[in-house]
Amino acid sequence: GNQDPSMWYSDVIYANGTVMSFEEYAESVLQIQFANSDWKSPGKYFDHLQSWMALFRRDQLLILHYDELKMNPQKVQWRIQEFLGATFTGDLPL
Repeated sequence: GNQDPSMWYSDVIYANGTVMSFEEYAESVLQIQFANSDWKSPGKYFDHLQSWMALFRRDQLLILHYDELKMNPQKVQWRIQEFLGATFTGDLPL
């Protein structure tokens, strides 16, 4: 059936309305769901993350969000450079 697209929103928002970082979300929500073998994912994104996280340590994965790229490409470029330990010239194309 169709999932309510706003269902995930309650998992990533604090009571004061601010959005969790991915790391905060991973620690407070995903870690619990990964540990619960009875929990089933409502979407493919989580399934892909779970597969990659089974193969690599968290510090070996850089998880980016397309909306973040659209809103702040410079920050995303900085995150990529920090993750890879390298500096790149130019800007990320959108």
